[in-house]
Amino acid sequence: MDLKHASAQHAWQLINDPEFFQQWQNLYALNDYATPYQAPEYIKPWYKHYTHSYTPLIVYHREHDQLQAIICLAISNQHIVAAGSHQAEYQGWLCQEQCATDFFQKLLDLLDHHYAEHALHLKYLPAELVTDQLQHIADKNRIQLTSHQRPLNSLDPTTIAQSLKKKSNKSRINRLKRQGDLHFARVTAPEEQIALLKQMIPLYDFRQGAANQSFPFFDDHAKHDFHQTLCQQHNHLLHLTGLWINNELVAAHLGFIHNKKVHLAIFCYSPFYSTHSPGKIHLLMLCELLAQEGITCFDLTPGGDPWKNRFANTFDTVYELYRYRNQRDKQIAAYLDKGLGHVKQGLARFNITPNQAKETINKIRRAASPAIITKVKQHLLQDTELRIYQLTEDTGAELTEAPFKTNDLDDLLKYVPCYSWQDRYRFTREALQRIEQGEIPYTYADQSTLLSYAWLIPNAKQAFFNEVQQGMFFPPQSAVLYDSYTHPPARGQGLHQLSMQQRIHDAFSIHHAKQLFIVVTATNNVSRHVIEKYGFEYIGSLYYHRRFNKEEKINRLPSIYHSQPV
Repeated sequence: MDLKHASAQHAWQLINDPEFFQQWQNLYALNDYATPYQAPEYIKPWYKHYTHSYTPLIVYHREHDQLQAIICLAISNQHIVAAGSHQAEYQGWLCQEQCATDFFQKLLDLLDHHYAEHALHLKYLPAELVTDQLQHIADKNRIQLTSHQRPLNSLDPTTIAQSLKKKSNKSRINRLKRQGDLHFARVTAPEEQIALLKQMIPLYDFRQGAANQSFPFFDDHAKHDFHQTLCQQHNHLLHLTGLWINNELVAAHLGFIHNKKVHLAIFCYSPFYSTHSPGKIHLLMLCELLAQEGITCFDLTPGGDPWKNRFANTFDTVYELYRYRNQRDKQIAAYLDKGLGHVKQGLARFNITPNQAKETINKIRRAASPAIITKVKQHLLQDTELRIYQLTEDTGAELTEAPFKTNDLDDLLKYVPCYSWQDRYRFTREALQRIEQGEIPYTYADQSTLLSYAWLIPNAKQAFFNEVQQGMFFPPQSAVLYDSYTHPPARGQGLHQLSMQQRIHDAFSIHHAKQLFIVVTATNNVSRHVIEKYGFEYIGSLYYHRRFNKEEKINRLPSIYHSQPV
């Protein structure tokens, strides 16, 4: 078998050759194990939109002027990955049955000859490609082959119907319906798919940032353009569904479809409705629709998300292949993997997740600054007073302009840390937790940066303040203003006062609060001035004093705030 390869401009000449492209499409259609990520209509636009990051490399075999085998790769620095990189959930090669035995070995030989200094990474390979011969080749070629469990849903209509009829799920659906007109639909027209994609992106990025410390679209601008091209030109590859309340998107899924199988790709749901489990309801409705459309399998994809295992009713195996540049690299990786395994086991004993461990490391890095001695002193010798203010009338009623948006995830995604103590991922995670608890973010941003934000708790019952290690209870129909921050370059524009005015107005006129509270440290004279300007009255303080290992807490609030109101 004589393999040929084409990279850079030569690869583009192949891709743009109508005859080659058609033969590639024919080969894709013949392979039962192929996924949409090997489709020419997927790979060509991906190459186009990621030409700034990757150089295309196509390895193929032709016999009697007919394409017999092909793998589309991409080069970045000293790494070779499949076309699609981390966005292509499944990777591998396409080949005629008679070529299957030799193609992979010849591929390795070609890479050794032309790209000896490059590592090869393919994730995930279908089980059909991982033959006994491939495993034998892997043992001899500094290759690490790792198996992964893949969760699947076989889309049994009876089981799906029973799940939708469960009392708990019917209750969730009814609660969503009480919020407005609940509507689930598949979107097929290109312009409607693009509109849905635009709605999905902030929901998806916000949750990914909070859960996985990743902002897939926000940090990769080519990702949106690539998916938009798929919608415009190759939407037969896509399966897009949304769940709306009135015109507000509450859950959505973008999947890839081939051979009566849909592969999960982008799944998101709104944090503003999380108490009603819109994600779960969307998935159940999606499975019902897929079964009606004749789809036989919903591939939930590998990845370790617990909800996938709960939602699956069968599993199979896929493989990750990594070929190291040399045997030494493989040995080093093996030692590192072994050490990482021990670390994960140790963390698991203490119920610490990898993300929690990352956050701890980030905290240590933030603390390791020239100001660390000051911080230690403050911890050992501390005197803190929190002043609590109350407002019982709407001093923001004369609101003439409202520059701040509410519940805008696009704005929150523009958060830019300025100081060592700030962290983008922690900010997103805490914002997600607050929103899911019913708190409301107020934001003001330009095209690229969150310039100011503040929070409103519309129905506050109690609060605990870490600064003084004490808490307080609020009377019924209380609202709380807190955590107001302005990006340093935007200070001096009155944004703090505007957010204060708008939140006061909304607390009384929209959320029908009877009283409004705000808490500030006694040393923050600027904030105290603004608070008092809007008519807030001082009602008492909470104190915390520390002298080395001795601490004292003092509560000088009226007694009605000391215990839960009846």
